[in-house]
Amino acid sequence: MKDYVALADAYFKAHQDYAMMQTSLHRRAIVQNFIEHAALEYSTDRWREILDPERTVENPVYHIRMGTPDVMHFTGRDEVLGFYSTIKEGVLTNEFINIAVEDWGFNAFAKTHLFIPGQTLARQGSPIDDPTAFYHVEMPLIGLYWEYDERARLISENVYDILSPIFTKMDPALAPKQHEVDAIVRKYLPPLRAAA
Repeated sequence: MKDYVALADAYFKAHQDYAMMQTSLHRRAIVQNFIEHAALEYSTDRWREILDPERTVENPVYHIRMGTPDVMHFTGRDEVLGFYSTIKEGVLTNEFINIAVEDWGFNAFAKTHLFIPGQTLARQGSPIDDPTAFYHVEMPLIGLYWEYDERARLISENVYDILSPIFTKMDPALAPKQHEVDAIVRKYLPPLRAAA
C-alpha cells in the first residue's frame, strides 16, 4: 500500500520548491498563498483561515466537481465555508503531478485521496454499496484552475475531476490518520496571528 502521508509531504515540498523558483514576486506569492491554503485545508482546526481577507477576496466563487455528477457552485464566504465543512468529514491527502503559475493565477493537475466512512459517503450521495464499510476514494486526475488578484489573493477555485473517482473498501486501521496529516502540514501553515 502507498504511504499516503509521505506522498502528501512530497506534494507540499514540490509546491514549495516551485514557489522558490519564481523570479516574479507576484507569482511566488500566488504559489505561497496556495501552499498555505492547502495546508489550512488539510489541518484539523485552522481551515476557516482560508477565507481570511489577506488570503481570499471578499466574495470568492468556487466551481467544484469531485465525485459528483454535476458541478457544485459556491458563492461568497458562507457558502464556501459550508463546502469546506463537508470535506472535513474525512482525511484528505494529495499527490503532486504538476503546476504552472502566471500573473492571473495557476493551473495544476493532482491526484486526490479521501479516507472516509461509508455512512458519510452515503449521506453525501456517493454511489457506494455498503454504508457500513470504510472507503478510500481515489480521484486519479483532478484539474485545478485558480484565479488570484493583484495582491495574490484567491478570487476563484475551479476544480474538476477529469477521471471518475474510484471507491475502494479498506481497513480503517490502514488509512492515514488526521494527526499524521497535521504533522506534515504544520510546517507549511501560515504563522498564527496574535490575538487582538
